[in-house]
Amino acid sequence: MDSGDASGHSVGVDDDYESLLSTTDAELLKQAWRNEKAAPEILQFEAPLVQRSREQIQLMDSTEVSSSA
Repeated sequence: MDSGDASGHSVGVDDDYESLLSTTDAELLKQAWRNEKAAPEILQFEAPLVQRSREQIQLMDSTEVSSSA
């Protein structure tokens, strides 16, 4: 038995892919924070996600400062 769709892809894989594409960095950051809070010794630190978020905040901050000047 095949649980795939007409394109031959597994339906579960397509659903996971679609949810991954629709997940924002803010949602990923919240999830990483909850994971870190629950098990800081076990789970890997999400350095690229934190760095991306930090850069976005800095960009927004610098844009806000320059537009209000």
